Amino acid sequence: MAFSVGEGQDTRALANFSDKMASDGQKFGVYATKSGAQVFKNQPQTVTYYSSSPVGWFYYRHESYVDGSKEYETWNRGSTYKFRAWYPYKYSPHTTSSSDLLTFDGFSLFVDNLDLMVAYEERVPSSQGTGKVEMNFHHALAAVQFKVQYKDGVKPADAVDYVTSAWLSGVCATGTFAFGKVSSSDAADKMQWIVSTPGSRKLHEWTPASETDKPFYVPGSATDPAVDVYAESSDPGYVFVIPQALGSEAAFNFTTKASGSAVFTAQLPGNEWECGKKYTYTISVSASGIEVEVSIKPWEELASGWDVFI
Repeated sequence: MAFSVGEGQDTRALANFSDKMASDGQKFGVYATKSGAQVFKNQPQTVTYYSSSPVGWFYYRHESYVDGSKEYETWNRGSTYKFRAWYPYKYSPHTTSSSDLLTFDGFSLFVDNLDLMVAYEERVPSSQGTGKVEMNFHHALAAVQFKVQYKDGVKPADAVDYVTSAWLSGVCATGTFAFGKVSSSDAADKMQWIVSTPGSRKLHEWTPASETDKPFYVPGSATDPAVDVYAESSDPGYVFVIPQALGSEAAFNFTTKASGSAVFTAQLPGNEWECGKKYTYTISVSASGIEVEVSIKPWEELASGWDVFI
């Protein structure tokens, strides 16, 4: 019995997106059932990526590599197997060994700013063979990016300012996540988050190393007038958020060098954040207020966007 990860799964699992899933030592956990009974004596099993020969994802390697705690399992051709996995392995689901449902209680972005992903596959060896089980992972979280610029037409045309702090408010940073057939009426697997009322604690609070690190300009006066607030080096400034309905209190807040302690508050347009979606908010600053434009796309490919102004 062996595992692989779907092609193109180069998803990052760190806040700055610098860590690829298929790199040496990365791990995901998997629960497996066989006709309703657990497959491995000790569950969950750890599946680890090795970049040295033999290269790939293994829960068990040749006996010269095994650490003594792994179990080598062979296929029973007459059984139906179900595999439910999560990544990164450091998260501990609250799941029983024979359950087809993955649940994570008390997940908190204040503790870990990591890209939680889940996968589910079924295999009937008698009709589908005994090759590697390909785990196609899906993002359980959403990602948001914030860009700040001056509004077109602001005078003087060569105006420049600097973002000096930023944070999110009015959104839930903790919740309970379930993946699978959450209720008996579900026809297919789904991802579901349960969140409570947003607290007063700031989420993704940020300040630059220098107050002139994050300049923004008037459109037309620079190649890119907007500053990507959370970006680090060449990595885009996406941060993770829990999918949820957005209330009127959901906002992105920031200060600038010119504004001093005065806080700009941009209410986040739209109804909700969804699993596996990226949201880019472009905030335009003028003397009379701010405008917010948002584009939405799946994690890997561009989708149609829409604009909202306030």
